[in-house]
Amino acid sequence: MFSQAVGAHRAGFKRWLEAASERPFIVAADSKDEALAFLACLFRDGEIAPRWKDLTAVFHSAEKLRALASSASVFIPIVSSEEAERELAPLYRRLHCITVRPRNTVEPEPDIALDLLGYEAFHNALADMGIHDDRADFLDRESGRSPTILRRRLSKIDAIRTPLWVAEADTAKNLIPITLIGAWHSESKSDCEVVSALADRPYRQVE
Repeated sequence: MFSQAVGAHRAGFKRWLEAASERPFIVAADSKDEALAFLACLFRDGEIAPRWKDLTAVFHSAEKLRALASSASVFIPIVSSEEAERELAPLYRRLHCITVRPRNTVEPEPDIALDLLGYEAFHNALADMGIHDDRADFLDRESGRSPTILRRRLSKIDAIRTPLWVAEADTAKNLIPITLIGAWHSESKSDCEVVSALADRPYRQVE
């Protein structure tokens, strides 16, 4: 599913891995899980040396990252929470560090921003899963070719199929103006003002 994105970004990612680390590498996608899935494909790519994949570890907890960082071991931390990301401050010049974030909240600009899949890539991925014709066309329309939404629609696990906010009436209500807006840039003052006006609350509360 990520073959086109891997092909587009492998060269730049490989250069970053092989150079001295000067900053964290940022990957943005519709969800953190999607960004992590892309990175798993990228590290398995034949042009990325296997030794790099063997050094990776994903951290959601700052405590666990701090514990491993206190050793002399060389590893590549991939962080997926703000709590863990704060721990990168003393590390990123010593280790190659990777941060994954939702696409519409990234500051600064990400090194890789995953776009929605094209028609061919999406349908080829579905064909690999044994999904064809009308069912593939239905999932195309229903998911908007987003791997994050597709995963939810295909999952047999209720906890994945049903987002947490569905069970929270207040949260679902607050999402209505955000759904109408679709997307915005958090560094654009005018974008933030429009979001605040439509949501009828200060922008920071919306975030």
